[in-house]
Amino acid sequence: MKKILLLLLFIPLLFTCSVDDDDRDSTLMITNNINEDFTLTQLSFDSYVFPDLNLQYGESQVYTLNEGLVGGMQDTTIITVNITYMCGSESWTAINTIDFDKGSQTSVTLTYDMDCDGITNTSGYCSGICIQ
Repeated sequence: MKKILLLLLFIPLLFTCSVDDDDRDSTLMITNNINEDFTLTQLSFDSYVFPDLNLQYGESQVYTLNEGLVGGMQDTTIITVNITYMCGSESWTAINTIDFDKGSQTSVTLTYDMDCDGITNTSGYCSGICIQ
């Protein structure tokens, strides 16, 4: 009888414990949706560097950002992100700002478009990378 009573007292504790959004790690999901000519090789921002990537067209990868994000107690943080990729035999870098959501997953998709955000790219084929 005492065991049943203890069990009944313990069950509500299981349902009242929850993880606060501020305590959860943020995650970043990056997707290479450019085309077959591009391979993502590195992602870096703040104190994070994810080297030696080999993210091919159509592939995604999720990274846990367990060191936190800059920005104090804000729910979102706008951070400059550097993405290095191979196009042909050359290495290129795309730089953009991304609005990260603290305590949840931020999704970034790389696409190919010579007219990113209404700005026409005249630098050539390999530089037409858009970060969304």
